[in-house]
Amino acid sequence: MNRDRVLNRFLDYCRLDSVPRKEGPMFRAVTKELDGAGIPWETDDAGKAVGGEVGNIIAHLPGTTKATPILINAHIDTVAQGIGVKPEVRDGRVVAVDSGILGADDKAAVAALMEAALELKEGKRQCPPTDVVFTICEEVGLLGAANLDRTKVRAKMGFVLDSSGAVGGIILGSPSQDVIQIVVHGQSAHAGAAPEKGINAIALAAQAIAKVTWGRLDPETTCNVGIIHGGEAGNVVPDRVEIRAEARSHDPAKLERVVRDIRAAFEGEVKQGGGRVDITVTRIYETYRLTEQHKQLQIVEAAAQRIGIETRTALTGGGTDASIFNANGLPSVVIAVGYENPHTPQEYQVIDDLYRLVDYTLAIAEEAARA
Repeated sequence: MNRDRVLNRFLDYCRLDSVPRKEGPMFRAVTKELDGAGIPWETDDAGKAVGGEVGNIIAHLPGTTKATPILINAHIDTVAQGIGVKPEVRDGRVVAVDSGILGADDKAAVAALMEAALELKEGKRQCPPTDVVFTICEEVGLLGAANLDRTKVRAKMGFVLDSSGAVGGIILGSPSQDVIQIVVHGQSAHAGAAPEKGINAIALAAQAIAKVTWGRLDPETTCNVGIIHGGEAGNVVPDRVEIRAEARSHDPAKLERVVRDIRAAFEGEVKQGGGRVDITVTRIYETYRLTEQHKQLQIVEAAAQRIGIETRTALTGGGTDASIFNANGLPSVVIAVGYENPHTPQEYQVIDDLYRLVDYTLAIAEEAARA
């Protein structure tokens, strides 16, 4: 491993704007290095499907054995605050200065995975046929993974580099998530001359929101109201308001109850106030749970043990590309990358973990070659 190259690559990536549907700069940086290393790659139509400017990148390593083909994945987009990032090295960490976030989620993983791919290309390490997949639009509902062209993928098992915490963290499962789009219809009127002729959609929505318990409902279940938009002027009784909420649970029955309670609160309060409500519920991804019987979990545990990394397992409250892969018949496990406080101005990447992730990724490939 060339440590300077790994770190400089990560810093360069952080400086590139690559918010969802606008990942072109990262796409070009990644594919340029793949071309320079002689690693064949192709793309798909995921970008067209989601209204973006580029698709997923699928690079192919032939492997040195005939073991079960694997996929190793990281995503090239960041949350929307990842614009104009100025990364800086401080006390063994990479942080962002004068910008919203760092973008180590998931650019640290992309930088480490690229280094591992370069080393595997040399053929000095054992590895099975390997698809290195860099996805788009992970941060807006795992859209790149959902639209991945599986005809371009040989893999039967996946490893996703995308979780906070020190390298050695292993995610055993994630919840199902439902997005709940709500439109409350009222009646417009002049707020000063004839407010009694109006039905205030914002007030009805507020009453319904107040009826619901939000936040962490139990160790497996959460719900949140995240966006509310409505009204045109201060002197007009608003006749329409749009709300976006979500609910997640590792237990499908609990998720169903939460969504049902949210629906009942809005339907009841809006009807009582004389309005009308439209509610649309969309399942974004399905829950999964790994056990010791899953081969991919055995591989990451064995790889960690071989190179002296202490592992720890946990469930997560968020989704990753592994949520889509598992639902689509590609059994996958998520491992931690070494960043902390993702999606916030306090995000940072531990530099030693960046290097450790390269070693861990290579060890996973070697263990998969023996599986």
